[in-house]
Amino acid sequence: MLRPDKADLRGVPVPRFLQLLAVLRFYATGSFQVISIEFAGKLPEVVKIPQSNEELATARNIFYRVSHFPGVVGCVDCTHIPITSPGGELAEVVVGPRLEILDIVCRWPGSTHDARIFHNSRLRLHFDRDEVSGLLLGDSGYPPLRYLYTPVRNPATPAERRLV
Repeated sequence: MLRPDKADLRGVPVPRFLQLLAVLRFYATGSFQVISIEFAGKLPEVVKIPQSNEELATARNIFYRVSHFPGVVGCVDCTHIPITSPGGELAEVVVGPRLEILDIVCRWPGSTHDARIFHNSRLRLHFDRDEVSGLLLGDSGYPPLRYLYTPVRNPATPAERRLV
């Protein structure tokens, strides 16, 4: 009998027993779409933006221990995967310090720029409304915002060069 094991959770975003079940489902159906649809049904349970002071403080502390970068609650990036959106129009990737998914967007074609996807996301709305306190880190595909830090293109000061 397969059961979740705490040892399965060390450094692995998806526990091994769930990986095995996903592979077995793929072998049985020949399609990841069924898995994606079932995963999408669980999104509200597992994909959550930290909003309580305790959740945000935990995320900031873990990111600080890893990178010594204060105030960070998530890292944002786009990964284009060629599937039919299992979440339809309601689907919205930001990753937390334990590699958990905090937000996901699934409604744009692969040619859409990262900045446009973020600009139209629910996540940006939460940060714009100050419903989430903290910083996001993004790559140079995103605009620098008061809560979204991106790489400094031409570092001039010692502090800027230290970030490169």
